[in-house]
Amino acid sequence: MFGLSSSEVGPALLEHLEGYLFKTIVPPDLVGGIIVEAVQADSGDIVPPRGFLAGVEAICRRHGIMLLLDEVKIGLGRTGKWWGFSHEDVAPDLVALGKALGGGLPLSAVVGRAEVLDAATANNMYTTAGNPVACAAALATLDVIEEEGLVARAAEIGGYLLKSLRQLQAVHPLIGDVRGLGCIVGVELVRDRTTRVPAPSETAKTVYRCYENGLLVFYSGLYSNVLEFTPPLTLSVAEVDEGVDKLDRSLADVEAGRVTDESLGKYQGW
Repeated sequence: MFGLSSSEVGPALLEHLEGYLFKTIVPPDLVGGIIVEAVQADSGDIVPPRGFLAGVEAICRRHGIMLLLDEVKIGLGRTGKWWGFSHEDVAPDLVALGKALGGGLPLSAVVGRAEVLDAATANNMYTTAGNPVACAAALATLDVIEEEGLVARAAEIGGYLLKSLRQLQAVHPLIGDVRGLGCIVGVELVRDRTTRVPAPSETAKTVYRCYENGLLVFYSGLYSNVLEFTPPLTLSVAEVDEGVDKLDRSLADVEAGRVTDESLGKYQGW
C-alpha cells in the first residue's frame, strides 16, 4: 500500500481484504464479523480515506458478515457527530460503547440489531452488568451532551485545534503529519519528512517537556511517535491557544537538543 495517494489507498485496502485475504487466508464464510474503528485511535489516530468504511460495509453485506463498530474511544460526539460511523452513513450490526458513556463512572455497552442481541437467552449475566448508579450517570451524560450542544462543539473546536496544530507543522521539522476528525487529533513526529522515519525518542522527550511546561499529552501509534489529543468537548479557544503554545515551546526544546535522554528517567509512556 506504500506509495499510493490518499484517494488510492482506500480502494487498494478493500481489494486486499476481499481479493487476497478472503481467497488465501480465511474464506468469508468462516468470518463471523469484522471489527473496525471509524477512526483508528491507539494505532496512531488514523482517519481512513472517505469511502473506506462504506466499502467495508458493502463487503460485509455481500458475504453475510456482521459489521462491528468500536466506538468506545471516539463515540458520543468526539468526532463532531454522535458516532464516528455517521460520517459515512454506515449502519453497523453492533456498536461497542464505553469510556465517555459513564460520565466518569465505569460503564460500557453493546448496541445492535435485536435479532443479534436476542440470539441467546440471558447472554449478558456479568457481576457488574446493569449497575444502576453507572446507568444513571450515563443517562445524565447523554442529556448534557445533547443540551449543551457538545457534538457540534466538538466539530467546531476540533477544527480549530487541527488548524492550529497544522500551523506548527510549518515551523517544526519534527512534525510529519497532522490529522484528525473533531476532537481526536494525532500529530506524527518523524526524523525525516521524505522518508517518514518515525521519531519515538523525540516523541517521548516532547511529551516529557510538555509535562514540565504544564501540558499533559501522551503518545500512541505502532511506533510510539504520534502525539494524541483527545481533549474534553468543552475545550475553549483560549485553552487550545495555551496548549498549542506549550507544545510549540516543547518541540523547539527537543529540536534544539535541550531535552536529554537522561531526563526521561524511567518514563515509559505508551
